[in-house]
Amino acid sequence: MNTTAIATMTAARSDQEAAALAAAIQQLSQLGLPIFAADAGSIAAFTDRVRQISQLELWQEGTTLVQQIKACFRRVLKTDHRVVLYTEPDKREFFESGVTSFLEETRGCQAASACIAARDPESFATFPPIQRSAERALNDVASNIIGFTTDMLYGPLVLDLELAATYLDQVPDDLGWGWRTYVIARCVLAGKQVASVAGPFCCPLEQRTENSRDRAYRLTQLKQNVEGLRLALEHSQSAFSASPTKNQ
Repeated sequence: MNTTAIATMTAARSDQEAAALAAAIQQLSQLGLPIFAADAGSIAAFTDRVRQISQLELWQEGTTLVQQIKACFRRVLKTDHRVVLYTEPDKREFFESGVTSFLEETRGCQAASACIAARDPESFATFPPIQRSAERALNDVASNIIGFTTDMLYGPLVLDLELAATYLDQVPDDLGWGWRTYVIARCVLAGKQVASVAGPFCCPLEQRTENSRDRAYRLTQLKQNVEGLRLALEHSQSAFSASPTKNQ
């Protein structure tokens, strides 16, 4: 998979978020690839700063996470990019030390519809306990249901939009973070190749503790990811049932 563009989404609501996201996107721009970012109405402290990044195309569209994602991939497809790196915009450490080697590894996955950045066991252990528990639970369920065993939930992945665009269009706008699980599962269930690249993608030091609000958020994410998996099964069965059969 030869990645030619980057897709992300932004929503900076405070000066602190604006500074952190702008610094991360500045780091991401060092890859030299065009960056497409659908924004959900960030404050001027963010938008004014990042507009100075020449590779970045930033526009406001979407009120939900999924609407932003869909808008971003639609814009990417209009520019004829086929293989795209999706990432959350706040993974500065990944942009500094992990993304280059990840993209190099994905070049060996030429037939894949998706290639997922997965944490190796040592780096997975650096994340907070409830986050690990929730994400391990989803990974275990996915392994048992769709037969795909990897760390699905770190975030970044490379998508072949020619193979995955149909599934992206079918993601419900209220599915939240479950959109990734849905698309990955639809690809697997359709018999398309999905690969993963494990690496030392550690948790940033400032994110290694969690409070009650963080724990509740992880449970919300787990709910969204389980729903993404459920919908993928449901929609795949419907697609299979609707497929024409050959006359005997």
